[in-house]
Amino acid sequence: MPNRRLGGCVITFKPEALQSIGVLEQITDKVASKKAPILLLKTSISLEDVAEALIVLDLTGLSVNMEEIVSEIKSIPLVARVEILEPVTEGVIIDYVHFPPMIMGKRAILMRRTLFEAFVKQGYNQFGPIYSVMLYHIGFHIGVESFREHITVVNGNKHQALKLAEAMFKHAGFGILETKLSIEKGLGEIRVYGSLECEVFKGADKPSSHFIRGIISGWMTTLAGEKREVEEVKCIAAGDPYCEFYAKEVGK
Repeated sequence: MPNRRLGGCVITFKPEALQSIGVLEQITDKVASKKAPILLLKTSISLEDVAEALIVLDLTGLSVNMEEIVSEIKSIPLVARVEILEPVTEGVIIDYVHFPPMIMGKRAILMRRTLFEAFVKQGYNQFGPIYSVMLYHIGFHIGVESFREHITVVNGNKHQALKLAEAMFKHAGFGILETKLSIEKGLGEIRVYGSLECEVFKGADKPSSHFIRGIISGWMTTLAGEKREVEEVKCIAAGDPYCEFYAKEVGK
């Protein structure tokens, strides 16, 4: 936010806060008393049941500083500690406290479209058309390993594992899935709305999903317990409203 004076902090709560009511209200009341608009308020609970909140405030035009606001927040009985987030540059705050990022207890990375585009697109400049095969196989093994984890998380329930995979796919920013599948056989139709991969190749006038197609193939193979091929028959890169895939038995 250019020309804005931002401030932020990460609040860690005491364990008993998880069973208490009105803790966030106390925090927002403290902030409101300083006339500071809240731009972002996110809460999280770790696997160790540690509750935290991240707050970003707009301090533009105010005489108050973050030290004063943090002092007020620290006075709340259920707050264990507060760490100030300093802007990395004017108008820009990044959560550098939570390193490394974690998803489902495992280390994760965040990748903006610019970086993902370099990953899926620039390889063609280096390796030519064979890069599509490389992307597919990378995606396939990612699909297999991730789906195995999903099945473990939901205690072997394949229907729930697929729901988890769809949610994580969307959460990661790859796209929005809609499936019509035989779960046990790993066969059927998969639509992806807003595919990040194929968005990069818009104007190619042909189906252009290889990485995501590989991920889906890895999922279907893990569901079925035997290899599944996935064919893309519609694609936003070719002007279609969504990407459509069919999972089928190998050679059929």
